[in-house]
Amino acid sequence: MYSQNSYSAAAVALAEEYSQWRPQNVTRASEARTRLMIVSPFDDDLVSLLEILSHTSWAIYWWTNCEDAMAMLRSNIVPVVLCERYLPDGSWQSLLARVNSLSEQPQFIITAQLVDESLWAEALSLGAYDVLAKPFDAAEVVRVIGFACRFWHSRLPRKALNAKLAKDA
Repeated sequence: MYSQNSYSAAAVALAEEYSQWRPQNVTRASEARTRLMIVSPFDDDLVSLLEILSHTSWAIYWWTNCEDAMAMLRSNIVPVVLCERYLPDGSWQSLLARVNSLSEQPQFIITAQLVDESLWAEALSLGAYDVLAKPFDAAEVVRVIGFACRFWHSRLPRKALNAKLAKDA
């Protein structure tokens, strides 16, 4: 499933081919567990990722800038965010800093054309889950997103227990 805020003709055609449109205001946690957000101004990223992820059951949301992505993240639980290194209204660092202030923090994966040790080190030190190089390797994309989803889900029981303990204290 796929949803976006503004559509290019190529992205719309491909999205219609691979999935159905879905409203963005659904916030039930059970549905949120399969959500994936792509933040990239590049249609090619969306096209490539939709092809790679077409066999999965993940609901895919695409935003082209930090502001629109954060608006959705503030009102919806999204386990995994893929974010392009450079965005029209900021960078992955600015979006990650804002994401880290959310109560339900998604696993944050950076995508970049050039991935080197300095990007990798900075990403991990700031709390990103991983970095994916472009052009995307299909097996690597599915593996990294799958592990990020599992990691996000593994934190849920501990979060619920901590919230209960804090409430009972």
